[in-house]
Amino acid sequence: MIAKFPAHLYTERETENLNGLIYNSSDKKNLYSEDFQRHASEIIAIETILGINPQGSHDSVVDRFTSLETILDITSLVSNEILMWDGLKLVSSAIFEDSGNIGIGRVPTDNFDVLGNVNITGIYRVDGNTALWLSSNGSSIGLGCIPSIFNGNYSGGNSFFAGNLAGARMGAGTENFLMGSLSGWNITDGGFNVGIGTSSLRSNVHGNQNVAIGWGALYHETGSANVAIGYQAGSALTTGNYNVCIGANAGLSATAGISLSLMLGRNANATTSNVCVIGGIGSDALSVVVGGTEPNANAIMDLISSTKAFMPPRMTTTQKNAIASPTAGMVVFDSTLGKLCVYSTTWQTITSI
Repeated sequence: MIAKFPAHLYTERETENLNGLIYNSSDKKNLYSEDFQRHASEIIAIETILGINPQGSHDSVVDRFTSLETILDITSLVSNEILMWDGLKLVSSAIFEDSGNIGIGRVPTDNFDVLGNVNITGIYRVDGNTALWLSSNGSSIGLGCIPSIFNGNYSGGNSFFAGNLAGARMGAGTENFLMGSLSGWNITDGGFNVGIGTSSLRSNVHGNQNVAIGWGALYHETGSANVAIGYQAGSALTTGNYNVCIGANAGLSATAGISLSLMLGRNANATTSNVCVIGGIGSDALSVVVGGTEPNANAIMDLISSTKAFMPPRMTTTQKNAIASPTAGMVVFDSTLGKLCVYSTTWQTITSI
């Protein structure tokens, strides 16, 4: 039961009267009787709330104040404090109300005011929406989401979730950092993943050690140890591992199950495993310069140096001839012959004039 003692009983004269009535019986005859007549209706209201001394009682105002003394410690009451009923008497609740604002530990200065630390277990909502979620072991936190909302059995830890439905199916997964609406939405027991951006790592279930930064990055990837940075980066990848995609749409059209491939630049896409692709095609194609700041306009690769040389692959004649399906234009240094060799329809040796 909660009751709030009328605040205007605390004026100086009334406090004097109450002290005289309850704690100084020898001065009862000197009390300001007109004040107590005025307070009779307030006493009845308090008694009604407390369920004592019905309004039809013929007890004097003084006697009724005296009976209230057994359940109200008048001297300890603080203005604006909400009292609590412990079954025998009203006690302090340390909860305060002021103009519709609530304070814990002090009179509020804002809508909700707390003095001291706040420990939260479970869900904290604002306007019916989830604002803060804490795991039962206190090692994981969710902002604006409830991880495992569809699973209902979160047992992981040391994770952070932020955004609508981020980590919504999380179960035993640990050490995950998911930020953005639907980020890591399908992860159940994967761990050590980082997803930042709407729908990043959305389809991953059991994968570990993935990093996806950007809208839809690694959207379909279910493997492990992949890195994608950029809008929809790596979003075509599915079951592969150890891929790196950096740039907007890098890996957007890559072959789904490849692994160990590096795709750098806008629309850079690999169609097989164990390759490095720099730049896309057409207007997305890149030129590479080493040792300078701008490549020759007609060169796809420009190596600039006044102290170092270009070194082609070096191999014996036997190794050169063992190259499967050589393509016209290939160049190697034949260490058996000590000569450069170029392939046209057969291997040709470049000799000195």
